[in-house]
Amino acid sequence: VSRPRMSCLLVTGGYDNTLRLWRADNGSCQRSLQHADSQVNCLDISPDRQIIAAGGHTQIRFYEPKSASVAPYSTYEGHTNNITALGFCKTGAWMFSGSEDQTVKVWDVRTSSESQAELPHQFPVTCAALHPNQDELFSGDQNGSVTRWDLRQNCCTEILIPVPGVSIRSICVSPDAQFMAAINNDGNCYVWRLVGSDITPLQVVPAHPQAFGLRCKFSPNGSKLITTSSDK
Repeated sequence: VSRPRMSCLLVTGGYDNTLRLWRADNGSCQRSLQHADSQVNCLDISPDRQIIAAGGHTQIRFYEPKSASVAPYSTYEGHTNNITALGFCKTGAWMFSGSEDQTVKVWDVRTSSESQAELPHQFPVTCAALHPNQDELFSGDQNGSVTRWDLRQNCCTEILIPVPGVSIRSICVSPDAQFMAAINNDGNCYVWRLVGSDITPLQVVPAHPQAFGLRCKFSPNGSKLITTSSDK
């Protein structure tokens, strides 16, 4: 009897030191992967769906979802505190990570387990998002700053501060690169318009009054913005 084709898998990680792969159509757990000695803070899947990347305390670990092994096959070290953000470029050739050690790092996953570039911050990094042009990255920190980085020159090109001292929790850029959004600990979501190198404030959405904002995300066509928070 042939096994049913799993068209969509959901990957989760948490403070139980485990990653789990679920069938999205019926909610059944297909398998568990070991993430020893650390909680899982963030996850991403490579564009070719061959790699699950998990960020924990100081390390990034790579897993093969189709492998029989439940252990990671590669580990990236260099951060000195919790990893809070993780993502692949669209080709999967490199990835970026942000950490409470006040850095964003860029890694070439094809050649080395050492970071190729380091972008220093003055405060712990809470989130990061890659621009669709693949040449720029936005990062947020605990002091309320959104920093724009030129990855070709590894330099900061602009700093936005919606509310000083209020931590940025999540950043996203619309797929068409027309808008950027960031949600903070006050539950407010700030939206900017992106035109070339210019960033123009567009609106402030009081998304979750009296609650901590957690995530913001544009829909695939960029027409809608989804937010989550601690207000249940």
